Formats: sequence, structure tokens, C-alpha cells
Amino acid sequence: MAYDYFTINFTSVSGFIFLLIFLYANAALDRKIKRIFYIMLFVEFIEMLTYSLELWTTTFETLSQARLWLSAIGYSVRPIIFCLMLMLAARNVNDQHFPKVFYLPVIANIIAAFSVFFTDIVYSYTTDNIFQRGPLGYFTHIVTIIYLVILMTVVVKSHENHPKLEVLIIFAVSMLILFAMVIEAVYSIRTIGRSSIIMVTIFYYMFFQTRIHNESMTKEQSIRMQLEHANRMDGNTGVLNKKAFSDEMKKFLQEQNENTASRFGFVFLDLDHLKEINDKLGHSIGDIAISDLADTIRAVFRKTDLIGRFGGDEFCILLPNIPEQRFRCCLDEIQEKLKRKYSIDDTIVHVTASMGAVYVEGYIDLSYEQLIQMADEALYQAKKSGRNCHVIKEL
Repeated sequence: MAYDYFTINFTSVSGFIFLLIFLYANAALDRKIKRIFYIMLFVEFIEMLTYSLELWTTTFETLSQARLWLSAIGYSVRPIIFCLMLMLAARNVNDQHFPKVFYLPVIANIIAAFSVFFTDIVYSYTTDNIFQRGPLGYFTHIVTIIYLVILMTVVVKSHENHPKLEVLIIFAVSMLILFAMVIEAVYSIRTIGRSSIIMVTIFYYMFFQTRIHNESMTKEQSIRMQLEHANRMDGNTGVLNKKAFSDEMKKFLQEQNENTASRFGFVFLDLDHLKEINDKLGHSIGDIAISDLADTIRAVFRKTDLIGRFGGDEFCILLPNIPEQRFRCCLDEIQEKLKRKYSIDDTIVHVTASMGAVYVEGYIDLSYEQLIQMADEALYQAKKSGRNCHVIKEL
């Protein structure tokens, strides 16, 4: 007899202990989900216990009240497991509470299970302790199928809120349970159904664990990308900072030096009279002027052009693969658009921009430092020429 108890409960007990340990140790699982899994474990433990005790009462020569109570409890609990599984699947549907109508099959099954005390319509026992199935003897199976159908329907209708993997798992779970119930009903082997439920619960738990891991990895990747982006960008203007722009420029020039022909423009630009804005209107207006400058640069140049802030009001722009005439037109356009004025009360400061540019066409062997120096020299000439202009050096 002890051997029989061991064989029929080995899979269920092993799965039960596995889930209990992992649920307890899993601090990442959502509390509501973990609570539902704990309830499922408790219900599965009750079914395992009642079945084992009922198996012991089958050895009695006459029917006992203990077997009636154990049978009623055992037949009551199984659909509760699938109701809880439905709660897990329906947790994100429109972010609503679990519909109370879904509890009705469980309540109906409990009534049917305990009907053994006053009717034999579901099942009954003879005086010599022999089980007899009534007209509604498969009521528990029907209720289980109802929950499986609802479960699949909920998942299919809310597929946008559920990953494809979860949908596949729900269908696999449902098919496994249906197959186990058929075997159980045909051959009257209740251990198959109980074992399959434990395995299904483990399977579903592992899905949640995998999803948590994937979400954690995605979140970490997103945070890492945000940090990398923040380290590369200038916080006030949204363009590349000096280091990031320099790194990109060096990489670009290395690629260009390996080609037989290059065609690009480079611009070194700063505002005229920024000090006057800060002195007369305040640094807050000066920050606005710099932000406006960055916005104008983005509006005039292409999305593929590289824009960086070197500090203060100094900006650099790389325009890869641009015809010389188009390059000159861009400089004329931004020169005109950067003419503006800032004022507080009667104090007005007019703002313009000076630019030093380098245009390259053909084979080059040019370092980043050399390019910066040439553009800086052109900018100095523009400043010396009275500002509000640009000077282009051609290579």
C-alpha cells in the first residue's frame, strides 16, 4: 500500500516542491501573480491529499462518511485550478477585475460534488463501498472543458495584450489537459489528470519566469542605451557633445582617407555678440539664443548631417557627400536665418553668426586635428572680416 501511495504521488509531490521553492525564491514575480500561483499550489495539494486519503478509504468493506467527504472535496477542487489559470491569462484584459461570472462554473461544480449527500445524479457509492457514476458523472470534466474554452477565447480575443508564446502555451496546456481527461475517463486513472495539472502549472510558471527575465533584459538594455545616448548628447541643445562628435569625425575621416575620392563639407560656427546678450539680457536669454541656434542648424541641414556642440556657442557640422553648390547654398541659408534679435523691455540685441568652412573633393589624407585647425582659421578670417559672414577653404 505504501508503494502505491509513493507511485501515484511521486510526480505531483516533486512538481509541488519544485514550484514551492521557486515561487518562494522568486522576488521578481509580480505579487498578484505569485499569490495566484500559491493558491493553485494549495488547491493542488488539497486534491493530492484528499485523493490519497480516499484511496485508503477504498479498502474499507463498507461505505464511510470519510470517503463521501473526501470525494466531495476532491471533485470540487480541480476546476478551481483552471479558474485560477484563467485569472492569470485574463489579468491584462482591459486592466479590469476578473469577471464574477467566471466563478459560476466552480460554484456549480462544488454543488454537484457535494450532491452525493442527497442525490446520486452525479455519483454515488453502494453500501459495500463501490463507486457508481450517475447521469452527470462527468460534470467535473465538463466544467473543466468550459474553463479551457473560456481560457482559449480570452487569450485569442486579447492577443495584443499577450505574447505569441503565451498564446501557444495556453493552447498546448489546453490540449494536454483535454488529452489527460480523456485517458482518465476511459481508463479511470485519476493520477494522470493530477500529474498533468501539476506539469501544466510548472509549464505556465516557467513561462512567467522567462517573460520576467526577458522584460528585465529589455529594461536593462533600454537603460544602457539611454545612458549611452545621454553620454553622447549635449543636454542643452540635443546635438552631439564634443567628445561624441570628435569620435564620429575621426571615424568618418578614416573611412574617407581609405577611398580614392571624397566629397564633404565641414563647418565651424559660432554666434556673434553672445557676450552682449549675456551682459545686457542675462544668461537665460543667452541659453535661449544657443538653443535657437541648434534648432536652426537642424532645420537647415539634412538629417544625415552630423551636428555637434564644442562648448559655449561653438558648433560643428559635417555634411557628407554634398555637392559644392548645395554646400554653399546651405551656408547662405543658415547665415540668413540666424539673423535675429532678442529683447527685454527696451533693450535689444541683434544676433548673427560667423562660420569657417572647409570643402573637400577628391583624394585626401587629412587628420581630424588638421580639419579643425583649417575650419578654425577660416572662422577667424570671417570674424576679422566683420562677422555675419562665412569663409570657405577648398581642398
